[in-house]
Amino acid sequence: MVSVSCLIRPVYCKKSFRHVYNSENSLPFFVSITLFVGYNPLCTGAGAKQASATAHGSESSAIILSWNGKAVIGLSFIWSLSSGRCPMASREANRANLQRNAFTLVELLVVIAIIGVLVALLLPAVQTARESARRLSCSNNIKQIGLAAHTFHDVYGRLPPGYLGPIPHDKWSNHQSDNQYAGVLAQLLPYVEQQSVYSLIKVSLDPKDVQPQTTWWNDSSTSTAAKQKIKSFLCPSTDAYTQSDGVMATINIYKNVSTNSLILDFVYFTPSGTALSFGRTNYVGCAGYFGNVPNSSTSDVYNGVFSNRSVYRFADITDGNSNVFMFGETTGGRSAATGKRQYGHTWMGSGIMVTAWDFSTKEVNAFSSEHPNVVQFCMADGAVKMIKTNVDRDSFIFVSGKHDGRQPSSDAVQ
Repeated sequence: MVSVSCLIRPVYCKKSFRHVYNSENSLPFFVSITLFVGYNPLCTGAGAKQASATAHGSESSAIILSWNGKAVIGLSFIWSLSSGRCPMASREANRANLQRNAFTLVELLVVIAIIGVLVALLLPAVQTARESARRLSCSNNIKQIGLAAHTFHDVYGRLPPGYLGPIPHDKWSNHQSDNQYAGVLAQLLPYVEQQSVYSLIKVSLDPKDVQPQTTWWNDSSTSTAAKQKIKSFLCPSTDAYTQSDGVMATINIYKNVSTNSLILDFVYFTPSGTALSFGRTNYVGCAGYFGNVPNSSTSDVYNGVFSNRSVYRFADITDGNSNVFMFGETTGGRSAATGKRQYGHTWMGSGIMVTAWDFSTKEVNAFSSEHPNVVQFCMADGAVKMIKTNVDRDSFIFVSGKHDGRQPSSDAVQ
């Protein structure tokens, strides 16, 4: 039972009403309006009307709606023009005659517990649905980059270079300011609707323009272009603007002849000042096992689509476009000790990643993602595939090489 009452206490008629009442013989009046809603198996419409008792000397009226003689919705009016005490007792009589239903404390706690269980059951489903939507958006982003590479190939008859580093291959410390070090995404800007940003790049993006050249971060106009934040270069499941160790300027590959070892050279800015304003990416080109570093039997065989000043064509991908990685996801790595993200990749400089390390490492030197148990790759034919993080290491390397003649296992690529 829900009861809402509006009481207008006795007042005396004002002089302005003397055309109705005698101003010298003013009468007090009382009005009570009650809305009642209830359920009573013993109360019919007539019974409900009878429940609206009135006090002596007053008049009453009620509008009552009865459903099956049990559910009652009513609006009652009580008024009095008689002198003397106002009929307040009638309201108490109404309360006594109308059954009042309410929750007990135990019932309320049970309802709260049920709601809590439902929320606990639904929350994981909602989170899964959100992640599925983010993964789909990520898939679309990397696919658009793959299609942009196809358009670039249509225009130039070749694919863009992975990055513009020193030739012959050498460590960055020997060539700190005489190469452009611009990555593959800078070459694709006109084909992802970013012509205005591309027009700001003043360093040469021609892979044949070797040293001496200005680095992209030392050219003011190109550096301004690099500060543009391009949404389609970001995976929505990853915060690419959070890093603890640095902001990547470029990724360079070379061979240390004295130790006969292949080196993945990360060049980065300290995470402060201007470096924090550079636009980021979660997508880089796949260089295969270790790119086009010469005099290495492994890297020569499992060389990928993008590398240092590479100018490959689709015709060079003899393993088949549907069987070879072109672009993949990277998060910048997470420290094994602290779990914090290590680096943020700039879209201007971070051009490639190698497959010498598989997903067993969570650090910066491998492809990675924030999607549960998978990393997404765009194949050379433009299709996007999900690679399981527990993929066989050999199969992972096979699918990254463009001309090794090896086919990955059937469950390696989804």
